[in-house]
Amino acid sequence: MKKLLIMLVGCLVMTNVIAQYRNIEIQAAGLTCSLCSNSIQKALKGLSFVAGVRTELKSNTFYIDLRPGTTPDPDMISRSVEKAGFSVGNMTMEVKFNPVEIKNDIHTQAAGQVYHFVNVKPQKIEGWQKVKLLDKGFVLAAEAKKNAKLSGMACYKTGYAAECCTSSSIPKGKRIYHVTI
Repeated sequence: MKKLLIMLVGCLVMTNVIAQYRNIEIQAAGLTCSLCSNSIQKALKGLSFVAGVRTELKSNTFYIDLRPGTTPDPDMISRSVEKAGFSVGNMTMEVKFNPVEIKNDIHTQAAGQVYHFVNVKPQKIEGWQKVKLLDKGFVLAAEAKKNAKLSGMACYKTGYAAECCTSSSIPKGKRIYHVTI
């Protein structure tokens, strides 16, 4: 009985740790018809962490359902949309955060990724939060250029941890996603 209880608690803890993402929403740019939508949908469904994709044709929005226990890769999503011949105009993800204080230009780790918060007011966040990715490849080029002015940190230009990030236990060269709430 004791072993069963320990296994049950272990499974619950593991499930809690794994379920760090709920869904991803992207708005694609350059679509002109439902065939365009189908090619993006097919490309997204081919990703290992994608369980399903729902499409809203009026707004060119794709709702990505994730496979349980997987960590999505926003870069792979963007590349898949580009390989289908289009670009990502907007991407948001629902991420589960442990209680953390955020403010402008602060890095935090959550759900196996590193997030650099930009253009936010100081606040405490926890639980499920919808974050908008700001980097090139996750917004239109004009918006990415405008967003680049929101932070003077080196990691914003490259998307990878630089000297500005490594002091907070983030290894140099680690992928950094710049986000806002």
